[in-house]
Amino acid sequence: FVSCATVMFTAARLSFSWGARGNHGFLRNNIALKTSCRPAGYTIQVLPFSTFKLPSNSIGTLLSSKKNSSFNIAQVSQDGTVKQEKLRAEEVLKGSCLQARDLFSLALTNRGQNQNQERRERRSELGRSSNSHIQHRRPMCAILPRGNQIIVSFGSIRGVVGTNSAMLFDAQLLPVVDFAQDIASICAEQKLSAAKKFYLVAEDKQEEEPFEIFFLEEVLKTTCNAYSRRVHLFEPIVNSMLNRVSNEVFSDSGVHRLVPVKNSLQSFEIRVQQSLDCLTELLGNDDDMLGLLLTEQKLAKAKNQSVSHERHKGVELLLEDYARQLNNILLETKHLLQQLQSKQEFVALALDGYRNRVIRMNTYISMFGLGTACGTAVAGFFGMNVITGYEESTAAFGNIVIGSGIAGVAIIVGCSSYISGKSMKERAEERLDQIETLTGALSDMNALDYTVKQISRDGTPMNRSKFTETLRKARHSKSVSEAEAELLFNALDTSEDGLLYNEDFQSPYG
Repeated sequence: FVSCATVMFTAARLSFSWGARGNHGFLRNNIALKTSCRPAGYTIQVLPFSTFKLPSNSIGTLLSSKKNSSFNIAQVSQDGTVKQEKLRAEEVLKGSCLQARDLFSLALTNRGQNQNQERRERRSELGRSSNSHIQHRRPMCAILPRGNQIIVSFGSIRGVVGTNSAMLFDAQLLPVVDFAQDIASICAEQKLSAAKKFYLVAEDKQEEEPFEIFFLEEVLKTTCNAYSRRVHLFEPIVNSMLNRVSNEVFSDSGVHRLVPVKNSLQSFEIRVQQSLDCLTELLGNDDDMLGLLLTEQKLAKAKNQSVSHERHKGVELLLEDYARQLNNILLETKHLLQQLQSKQEFVALALDGYRNRVIRMNTYISMFGLGTACGTAVAGFFGMNVITGYEESTAAFGNIVIGSGIAGVAIIVGCSSYISGKSMKERAEERLDQIETLTGALSDMNALDYTVKQISRDGTPMNRSKFTETLRKARHSKSVSEAEAELLFNALDTSEDGLLYNEDFQSPYG
């Protein structure tokens, strides 16, 4: 066993690459090494790639499965031409800076329309109830400079851009096709009109915008516009759901409508947050921002020079602008989520109030039952087969009934008085008054700061009346209640001698 493990480790080191590893097999350069253990020792077989079975979750499986399938690609050139074609995985990797792991990270549609058809058929076979278990991978959000190309995965746009052309993936999707046509039309229009687009590279210097920066800006602008439209689409939906829930606040038929809307908003919030984090990380790395200047890097490399570190300022200004837009979109999305959360809390409070009414009714019924039980107890006492001495009395029945009724009513009144709690109401009203007084006292802190500053300017202690008069003059409303002034003065009077001193408000930092 130890010898077999040693050979497997050696074979792994010899054949280690991005290829698959599993089932005691290793892949490198279309040659498979397969090991097996036997009682007498071990053997190593060298097999052709076509006969080697790879695990289902390996990158090698991805490449081998692409022999009969392809990616839909849209090639956009700087001269304004668009060319759509289908490329296999190895052709994509060979013609770009992509690595095999990037195909997984980008979550590309590698089978085009056939994969969509297979997915629909699989859903129909599994049934409607299992649709929620079919999850779609969310593509990464990244802008990665890789040598003489840039990998872009932002919003719904995924592709690779160079100095004079760009390759867009998932060209079977209408948004991608529209984006490619928009880029091509802008390039063709600039070519015909000889209009050059400039961008700011320094505080007082502008230069002609290279193709890669133009393409990157169009990707950012398209994504931000799409996200902004998405927010405006969510707003009427959220308002409609909130109105329906308000009309059905005591029913459980309205709250469930908020769940799918909230889930969709949260998913959208994740996408916006990922896009914002992508730009934030890129803004924090000057080398990556310099790496986005492919044209300048190419020209500097031809002259055996390096690009100046200050050249990233133009890219930084571009990214900062769209980062602010994404931040605003994220705040609007969180506001919509907060509205849904507030409505759910309101519904919960309304249902709690409804439950409290039910509990109060049960309490009153219990108190009435307790009062009635008093008369029932008296009737039970006199129902015993014993001599009480009232058997011959003509007024005993009326007196007993009246006395039992009065006792029952007294019990009910006493319980009601205890539950209503007049003293509790008085304490609650007193606390509310204190809260209102404190709120009013702290409503204008600038006036309070001015009043305290007058103590240091005058150099003399300030009494209660002078404090109230100075605070009243400093306020915008020119009014302060006695309770507010009393509360503030008592809080600031640490010596409790009725005077405020300058030493009480001096900062320890001078």
